Amino acid sequence: MLKDLRYSFRMLTKTPAVTCVAILTLALGIGANTAIFSGVRAFVLRELPVPESSRLVRPVEVGENGNTADEISYPDFVDYRNQSTSFTGLSGEDMLQVAIDTQDQNDVIWGQAVSGNYFDIVQVKPFMGRSFLPEEDGAPGAHPVVVLGHSLWEHRLGSDPNIVGKKLRLNNRPYEVIGVAPKFFKGSKFGLSMDFWVPLAMVEELRGVTGWLNSRDSHWMNVIGRLKPGVSLAQATAEMNAISVRLNQIYPNDRASTTQARVLSEPDGRWGEAKVVFKSASAVAMAIVGLVLLIACANVANLLLARAAARRREIGIRIALGASRSRLIRQLLTESLLLSMVGGGLGLLLAYWITRMMEGFIPIIPYNMSKTFLPSIHRRSSLLLW
Repeated sequence: MLKDLRYSFRMLTKTPAVTCVAILTLALGIGANTAIFSGVRAFVLRELPVPESSRLVRPVEVGENGNTADEISYPDFVDYRNQSTSFTGLSGEDMLQVAIDTQDQNDVIWGQAVSGNYFDIVQVKPFMGRSFLPEEDGAPGAHPVVVLGHSLWEHRLGSDPNIVGKKLRLNNRPYEVIGVAPKFFKGSKFGLSMDFWVPLAMVEELRGVTGWLNSRDSHWMNVIGRLKPGVSLAQATAEMNAISVRLNQIYPNDRASTTQARVLSEPDGRWGEAKVVFKSASAVAMAIVGLVLLIACANVANLLLARAAARRREIGIRIALGASRSRLIRQLLTESLLLSMVGGGLGLLLAYWITRMMEGFIPIIPYNMSKTFLPSIHRRSSLLLW
């Protein structure tokens, strides 16, 4: 094998033009495919990086036209949470934008207002301090406490080891820091990095609105839950739909009689109404880069066939000297393997560069646009290459 590798290296260096073209063709095909798949996997396929993420689900409602609506009113959420038995817990969440004032510097940061059991459901323990207590998610506006994202604590607050117990001003009101999230946890808005979490009871104050927590026809919050062991999506959907039917009958003026509930896996439900757009765009992107890879392979195959035809005399001499067909095939396969390894290695480097370049094209979407199409993006999300 070592002799075959050494000889393959000599043969490839004898025709540098053909070798370089083949390597670059493979690198472009592999690099583009790997980068696009990394993006598709990061936003569509990959589960949240939390323990037992396969049990995380997204309850949604389905209207008369069959469209899925991932935004639920707070009173409906409370009824779903209190009446369901298929989950270890359900948590409401809403992404919001606030102004933070530290060290004579004002910035706008993104975070989530979440139910008090949020960190228990995602099974994430704070890196420092604690998470929310049940009473902190009680009376609206009564408990201004905050859990900081690790990135905000590290880069904006200088990794202050004594941050727990201190006050931060959010929208010009002091909030007590009770904890810091671990570095790996960026929140449950997939692909987005959250800087803070506050109790859901503080959402009206931070948004400057009233009535959201009492109005059944105000649909503004998402729901995330964790299935109990042994409970399937179908069982959870049946139970949630039965609750939805009861709510339709009890509140006919606030809910359509045809409203149904459905429980989706976290990857399927994370983008809500934009799911079809994401999946369609991902399928088109993968088809295009797959075709590019097919063309690249066909071009490299043609190059190697032309190169083999030019070596007919050499192969004839080898056969005359007693080389078997299997020996010749092994030599040619070794050359192809060496060529593909170099092209694949360069393709991975190219994929790494392309993913970083793709991050630069992710737009920062204003909040008023995000509610109608995509979640707002505070920090460009990382497309991880695995």
